[in-house]
Amino acid sequence: MPACRIALSAAVIALSLALTLVECSRCSMESPALLTTTSRNFRQPSALTAMQDRFEPVTIMLTVGQMRNVTSVVEAGEALLDARWLDKKSQLYKDAVSACVAWEEDRATLNEVREAFRDAAGADDVLIR
Repeated sequence: MPACRIALSAAVIALSLALTLVECSRCSMESPALLTTTSRNFRQPSALTAMQDRFEPVTIMLTVGQMRNVTSVVEAGEALLDARWLDKKSQLYKDAVSACVAWEEDRATLNEVREAFRDAAGADDVLIR
């Protein structure tokens, strides 16, 4: 299995797991939700897919002095799952994670993923440009 295929599959699985916690409608506690998608619903990643998931760079800084250019859906997913991302409970963060997963399911465009990621980064004060 090519490395790009493994990386994309791992990112999709991690993003799906990140979406398993949702707020309970009757209380303020979080509870696990049933996953509505399974790995068989996702596109099969390939070298072509890895090239097609690229977008205009979004520069973020999760650590003081260390900037990172995010240029793909996989990189956006990895950045969102980074332990240094501060507010993982915000709606913009959840929207960005959902956009990455939706792109894998052909339900979102690259521009929608990029904009959702930019919005989440801006709200978390990690967006540089």
